Amino acid sequence: MRNHPDKFSLVIQPLDECDKDGKRQWREQILVNDDVLNTKYCIDYDALVKSLTESGEFSILTCGCSVAECAGLYEGIHVKHDDDEVRWLITQPEPIRRYYFDIAKCRQAVNDALTGVKKFVKKGHGEIPFGPATFTGNDFYRWLAVANAAVRSEMKICPQDFMFWPIYNFQRLVSDLLHLDHKVSYRHWLILKRETDGLVQVAKSPRGYVVEWRQDFGSQRPHHGLAKAGYKIKRGALVYQSKAGLFKTYESELLSIGDVFELLHAFWHKQARPTKFLWRSLAVDLRKQQAGEDPKTLTETANCEPWTEISGRKMP
Repeated sequence: MRNHPDKFSLVIQPLDECDKDGKRQWREQILVNDDVLNTKYCIDYDALVKSLTESGEFSILTCGCSVAECAGLYEGIHVKHDDDEVRWLITQPEPIRRYYFDIAKCRQAVNDALTGVKKFVKKGHGEIPFGPATFTGNDFYRWLAVANAAVRSEMKICPQDFMFWPIYNFQRLVSDLLHLDHKVSYRHWLILKRETDGLVQVAKSPRGYVVEWRQDFGSQRPHHGLAKAGYKIKRGALVYQSKAGLFKTYESELLSIGDVFELLHAFWHKQARPTKFLWRSLAVDLRKQQAGEDPKTLTETANCEPWTEISGRKMP
């Protein structure tokens, strides 16, 4: 980290003024060293949030229609993560500029700004009251979840911890979690395996993440190692299940991305299930429905079935 990194801040504030259609105006600014970066442009919050955890080229500055090229921007901001520093190279709009930020402070600034306007945004497919066109309430809460997870990971999980994971590092872990695709459900699990201690697998649904933990207790207790994580609240309604009904997911078992990070960290470093979660044995459910059959075989079979929403239609 440089001795004097550039200062990053994000402002999203409702104003008292309204436009000619009676729509409330907003102040939306990215400030670098207290200077406004987006004087003539909108902020693409989707790109900004992705840049908190990934390196690459991001159209953080864009047009009000959400198409950066419409605003004359044909090259995005080049973002590079390097330990606790993130670098920005801006070639458009001119002049060419380079900035170096403390990544933890960037994540905190974005998280704080989004959290501050949460009360103005409803979940659903309706457009949010700020930002460029096309973004919805569901998009906003996805950004908030990612930003919150990034902040929590800074506070509770040292990114360097993940450098010791086979083939994994922190940035790849974040990237893979964010790119889990609920549209292919069971075919797209993120699986982290320890050679002797079992595995944790994560899947994504439209409403949250699902985490299953398989732990090897030895031959004396072969049926007790498979469990699903849930919050310590009322279980709620049955939301998803495998086609044959062998695996079930309830409302309380749809987790945030921040809690997924915490579970993965606990699995790798402690090999112990965090007690803040309620653990429901899946093997017990399987044995009740398929008495006498091998739980391992049942598990593999159930995991190879498409998930189905309880309403009767397949997951979108």
